[in-house]
Amino acid sequence: MLQIKPGQTLTIYELNLDAYDSIFEIEGLTAYDILAYLYLSDFSGEEDRYAHAYETIARKCRISEEEAKQVLRRLEEKNLLSRLTLQIVEPEEKPKLHLAGPKKPVSVN
Repeated sequence: MLQIKPGQTLTIYELNLDAYDSIFEIEGLTAYDILAYLYLSDFSGEEDRYAHAYETIARKCRISEEEAKQVLRRLEEKNLLSRLTLQIVEPEEKPKLHLAGPKKPVSVN
């Protein structure tokens, strides 16, 4: 399970699954690009967004972390992947709700 703490930056990737059937036909992709794309597509479901660490992608695809970063950059350049970066902030205290008025039900006619 992903542990998120205030102050952290979380990068979420959204995969473009429209290219899944033609991934081998796209010019300029390396074998690592295709491998990482297929790895990430295994997690597709109702939400095609992923919060994978470079380390995880590198380990699962058996490539270096630096190569994993380059792969994600290339996939993003080819519009096969989009990146969303979130800054995690401390949650604000919830306001307390105070109700004023009668305590008995009121009939409105």
